Amino acid sequence: EDVARRLPHRAALVEDGRAIDYATLESTSRAIAARIEAATAGRPGFAALLFSRKTPTVQAMVASLRCGRAYVPLDGGDPDERLGFVLRDGAPAILLTDRTLAARARSLAGATCAVVEIDGDERPDPAFALPEVAPDALAYVLYTSGSTGSPKGVTQTQRGIMFFADAFVRRLSLGEADRLSLLWTMSFAAANMHVYGGLLNGATVCAYDLRRDGIGGLADWLDRERVTAIHAFPTVFRGLCASLPPGAKLRHVRVIDIGAEAAYASDAALFAAHTRDDAILVNQLGAAEADCIAQHVVSHGDPPPRDAILPLGRPTPGVDVRIRRDDGSDAAVDEAGAIVVCSAHVSPGYWKRPDLDAQSLPPDPRHPGRRCYVSGDRGRIDAEGRLHFLGRTGSRVKIRGHSVDLAEVEAALAATGGVARAAALAPVPDDGTEADRIVAYVTAASPADADGPALRRRLADRLPSYMLPSTFVFLDELPTTATGTLDRFALARPVPSDAPPPSATS
Repeated sequence: EDVARRLPHRAALVEDGRAIDYATLESTSRAIAARIEAATAGRPGFAALLFSRKTPTVQAMVASLRCGRAYVPLDGGDPDERLGFVLRDGAPAILLTDRTLAARARSLAGATCAVVEIDGDERPDPAFALPEVAPDALAYVLYTSGSTGSPKGVTQTQRGIMFFADAFVRRLSLGEADRLSLLWTMSFAAANMHVYGGLLNGATVCAYDLRRDGIGGLADWLDRERVTAIHAFPTVFRGLCASLPPGAKLRHVRVIDIGAEAAYASDAALFAAHTRDDAILVNQLGAAEADCIAQHVVSHGDPPPRDAILPLGRPTPGVDVRIRRDDGSDAAVDEAGAIVVCSAHVSPGYWKRPDLDAQSLPPDPRHPGRRCYVSGDRGRIDAEGRLHFLGRTGSRVKIRGHSVDLAEVEAALAATGGVARAAALAPVPDDGTEADRIVAYVTAASPADADGPALRRRLADRLPSYMLPSTFVFLDELPTTATGTLDRFALARPVPSDAPPPSATS
């Protein structure tokens, strides 16, 4: 509301050539809030969001927050089975959608969930008064991959949004004159940084559909929209640079923030080659449970990185990052261990999952009332206080920026017809970079079921595209250890040159 008063005619959101200013964002979100309350008759519950475009999604997000309801963003690219689980688990009071997805929304919604179409041009009802909303009210529930075979809901408060958006903006020195890219899908936690970091500071958020328009059109779009700050996966940044002619510069860009995957010294070299001299590169660690954990800034003229993998940098002020040994004690300087993030602003808990809270979001033993996020990543903190990423533990991996629990992939495989037994691995390339694909090892129920493309199509009804295995290896039996458990090390070993190769289908 403050930004809308100060900058009513400043563009807030731009998508597909259409812009809406801050005055319009304020009025339409107020109007959508009124429609939410009218459709639910004041009944408590979340607002689920299913839209084909990002602009109305953001309008609905803001509207939900303004009437004190947490929102649950749904990705239209996910299969119905996954969306159905999220709706059953979250039990929203209302599902907001647009005309193109309305029929699908109605088929997914339960009997107690109202379905309301919005177009983003709603006019406010003068009689509707927005309620007072407590800072610690839940803001959203984001569903991410879960180790039990089902997605888990990560919650955050409105105070938490404000804290991490402010930390993000301060490190990147973002302001009213900036134009920020919105490349992420709205169900991905990283989108929060540019949405809230931009809108709470009077900047313009420019939406681009990577799925539809691809990396090939990104450079022209950045130039046309005069984008000054990019927030992207390292793989997207590399693809963007590869699409540029030799020596070409991203002439408007002054900040490139990369995260969700490991970043390398070669990325710093690409940054130096394709940006203007006053630009900065920020390598960031974040998670759905804690949006902005640590940041490392690279400027033109900095010495070349000493290591192949860029540091994650120093923790965000107000966030305490600890390295924990296996016995629970604190690791020494430069000693490897588990990354644990402690703050008053990490997620207050998983939706209806106290078992996961105890495992991954336990109380902070040093500060009563705070939680720690046990990330599942390994790292070290050097003598300069910089965090370094050293890989992941357990079954959790990052695939093209998405946090994936391989246990959920295995659960989907096990529930798919024609599969007798299955395991999923994310092999690390020989050069030591992060995994970029999932390999499924399958014992088929019959010879006719040993069909990788067919199995992948059936899995697509259960898993989002980023969780689908790219390769299927069919084996008569999966290797086991002496105790009868799956021998994952044997699966990961290369097949000897004199051994008959397994059946593999990509």
